[in-house]
Amino acid sequence: MPVWTISPVRGASLVLAAWCLSAAGPALAQLAVREGAGERRTALDRMELKPFPAELWGKLEGWTNGEALSPARTSGNVVLIYTWSSWYPVSMQPLPLVQSLHARYADKGLIVVGVHHKDEWAGAAEAAARRGATFLLAHDAGNALREALRVDQDPDFYLIDRAGRLRLADVATGSVEPAVRALVEETVEQAADLPAILERRRQEQEELAARTGDIRTGIDLRELPEVPFEAPKEEDYAAAAWPRLTDREREMLGLDRNSSGPPQMPRVTVPEEGWFPRKPPTAGRAMVIYPWATDIRASYDPMMDRMDRLQKERGRDLVVLGVMVQSLDPNRRNEQTQETPEEFVKRFTDFLKIRRMEHFQTADPTGATLSVINQGREVPVPLVLVVSSDGTLRWAGHPDAPAFRAAIDQILRNDPGVRARRQAEAEYIKGQR
Repeated sequence: MPVWTISPVRGASLVLAAWCLSAAGPALAQLAVREGAGERRTALDRMELKPFPAELWGKLEGWTNGEALSPARTSGNVVLIYTWSSWYPVSMQPLPLVQSLHARYADKGLIVVGVHHKDEWAGAAEAAARRGATFLLAHDAGNALREALRVDQDPDFYLIDRAGRLRLADVATGSVEPAVRALVEETVEQAADLPAILERRRQEQEELAARTGDIRTGIDLRELPEVPFEAPKEEDYAAAAWPRLTDREREMLGLDRNSSGPPQMPRVTVPEEGWFPRKPPTAGRAMVIYPWATDIRASYDPMMDRMDRLQKERGRDLVVLGVMVQSLDPNRRNEQTQETPEEFVKRFTDFLKIRRMEHFQTADPTGATLSVINQGREVPVPLVLVVSSDGTLRWAGHPDAPAFRAAIDQILRNDPGVRARRQAEAEYIKGQR
């Protein structure tokens, strides 16, 4: 019997922080998404920009791939703390990213340390080595570092700047790479200039609400017209670097787990008509789609508020679409419904009358949107699908998974359609100056 699991939603809100380098460096502004909610996030915010408690290095044991960290060794360097547990597969997923950052920036002053949970340390270093890890590893034997940094669930990421301050606490996986890059490019003097950092953060927080992209001009990008561009070819999409799927994600999508080559990803079908409040431009834009049904509240509440925030944050390059389906219960979907398509659409429109949303909605009485899911496998509820600009599914899973934001970032960075549209817009903007 098919199993659909209603996974509990972690109480995590995304806290946004931005910073830029001083006039001595390039005019760079990065967006770092941080995780956490409520009292925990408030406590993490208070830790930021304070000196990192160096005595915590002495709480770690079993140092592997290098010498134990100390204030003398970390002085003037950027330190990335990556918490993980060898017995928890989700925490191992970012390991290739962490290893890549170590390889790229170690000679530029980055120290990466993987801090393992107190449990099941035996064999953990070997497990990491089998996956190619050569960065520094340590055992949080009493979980003292985790308790001090309010680690809630592996993997968590923390960044210490060249001045020895905890610059960012609990950074989302998708923001780790740009955050590391920005801090590595800072000098010790820039990192030590706390008043300047605070002022930059204040200014950029004000700009963040109107953020629509990475081109900063005198033109309001929200009012930018649709600029024609040449659509990329299929081979451009085939050559792009898309998110790598875990075995579980492949299984959920009915893909061959044993295939050595890239998976043949399915196309996602969404209704062409009946978008609410309107159908936005989709050319050269990726999509986040989430199916929802009134029979499973977790599929739409509080999903709709979260998707509103995502549309506001990434709306220049991303269309967020909620798709109402008959049911998310496979047994009920297979039953012959007594509801006509007209009645289903009326139920959809009546529902939207009581919800005010910033993202887009449509109705799918046939359930075609769910055809990409392997109905014989367990899938998360709520569910999100991340689709590239050619309509191909590139990632699917639970919206609380760290890989969700990472997938969005990677797709928007590499999608040929997004890049082509952005290039055409840049040329248009140049012509308006």
